Amino acid sequence: MTRPLRIGLIGASNLAITSIIEPARKIGDVEITMVAAREISRANDYAAANNINSVAANYQELIKSGGVDLVYICLPNVLHEEWGTLALENKLHVLLEKPAAPDEAAAMRLLAAASKNNCRLIEAFHYHYHPLFTAIKQLVLDGNLGTIKSFNAKLDVPMPPSENAARWDKELGGGVMLDIGCYPVHWARHLVGEFEPIETITKFAETGVDEAVVAHVKFGNGAIGTIDVSMTPHNGQRYSRLKLEMTNGAIEVRNLVLPHYGHDFNWRIGDEWHHKEFKGGTTYFYQLQAIKEAIKSGGKLPTEGDDILKNAQSIMAILNKQVG
Repeated sequence: MTRPLRIGLIGASNLAITSIIEPARKIGDVEITMVAAREISRANDYAAANNINSVAANYQELIKSGGVDLVYICLPNVLHEEWGTLALENKLHVLLEKPAAPDEAAAMRLLAAASKNNCRLIEAFHYHYHPLFTAIKQLVLDGNLGTIKSFNAKLDVPMPPSENAARWDKELGGGVMLDIGCYPVHWARHLVGEFEPIETITKFAETGVDEAVVAHVKFGNGAIGTIDVSMTPHNGQRYSRLKLEMTNGAIEVRNLVLPHYGHDFNWRIGDEWHHKEFKGGTTYFYQLQAIKEAIKSGGKLPTEGDDILKNAQSIMAILNKQVG
């Protein structure tokens, strides 16, 4: 592209500030050109606060404006397909907040729309583009630690319903697996491989959504794993941990989701432990940079295409095994 990548925001969200607006200011040839919200007054206030030049009266007007090349959709899960499909049908690339789709069928329809219109449909697994994840994956691939025997991931992020209403609303696609639960599913698939859930233990909220899930899984290579996620409110700190036990070592990581806020990365080869820390940009910076380059070059991204469908299938497999 000779002109800058023009991004429109569908949803005037706080997340878009850190995930799109701030990185765009640091990356050349990327501009946030327009925003739309449920209420135009909110979009006007948001645009003024974030130096966005244009405001659309609604989502459809933004999509049909001709003033954007890519839309970032940060809406409740059940709205992703409607607005993602309309954007794709209008020949726009789409970056969808994860999970991209609330189920396998929606993922397939979105991917079909992307293919039909020759547009990119990308799921916003920003962590994947950070140097920390690159280093973890390289350790797994280079063979010095042997093969993976077990995968254990835990994410505990308290989310009070008063501050996170959509996450506790079944009709809006709420629940922990369709929120933070998609992260360890993605880690597992990209570090170990596809898996099948063997047993899932679920704590259901009064609203009917899954608020805490422990899933025991088995991978195609014979490795076993545990995915343990919770959004149950409490007064403690957020907790994020990944552990891989391997035939000749181990890998332990704290805060793989947002390593730019601080992380621990330790690995063992034989009996010797090693440590490394990564400084630099945010996960969102690396993600947006990769998206810009991929759209310019036509190169494939690891968080688009079939990856979206496979992650949706894996989440659904866990949800279908739920026992309260």
